[in-house]
Amino acid sequence: MPRTLWSIRASLRSIRSRAISILGGTVQVESAPKKTHPHSEETVSAQSGDLRCVIQSIRTGVAQLTSVSAKGAILGHGTGFLVRGGLVTNDHVLDEPGCQTLRISFPDHEKNQTFELTRAELEAAKLVRLPHRKTRVQGERADLAFLKLNNDAFKDRYQFELSPKMSLEPGSRVLYLGYPFGYKNLTAHLGYVSSVYHDESYRATIIQIDGSVNGGNSGGPLIDLETG
Repeated sequence: MPRTLWSIRASLRSIRSRAISILGGTVQVESAPKKTHPHSEETVSAQSGDLRCVIQSIRTGVAQLTSVSAKGAILGHGTGFLVRGGLVTNDHVLDEPGCQTLRISFPDHEKNQTFELTRAELEAAKLVRLPHRKTRVQGERADLAFLKLNNDAFKDRYQFELSPKMSLEPGSRVLYLGYPFGYKNLTAHLGYVSSVYHDESYRATIIQIDGSVNGGNSGGPLIDLETG
């Protein structure tokens, strides 16, 4: 029986939102050990069946990232999402030339928090970095970064889990969140998976989506609405 865009399967009762980072108009699947975050599951399980409530529950784990020069000029924007022990984003979001400070903001309605990392602190926090090597032939390659952030201020925010396996196929509905164009308002989009294929140059399964992905969305979470 066809489902509307607003219907979500009952499996969202036990949602542990699994995320994969957006890379331009495609995404790369990454894996992490499966572990339930008590706050995340308790929050979302009470809101099953309502997409608006799901977005409201998980939005606190999505951060806006801003690169700032030594003179205070804004160099670029991106998105990141909290996981156990830190934050996931795209490496190119953190690699703006001339960046001396990374601003991590959570401009949600309840408590607007902003943290800043100096360039030295940023490099020290990068536990995982898969650089993006741009060539005219191959384009962008691996583009992933994980920052270790043990800040008590994050403990009440939603923490995503990376999916240990991928069940998406063409036609699957997906939800993705981010801060396009550097706007302070978190933007949620619904899209469809248009293709799933293995790319040898990336050495990864690529999920191509049909949706509005813009500058500033880089590094945000993509969520499978069928499984959460």
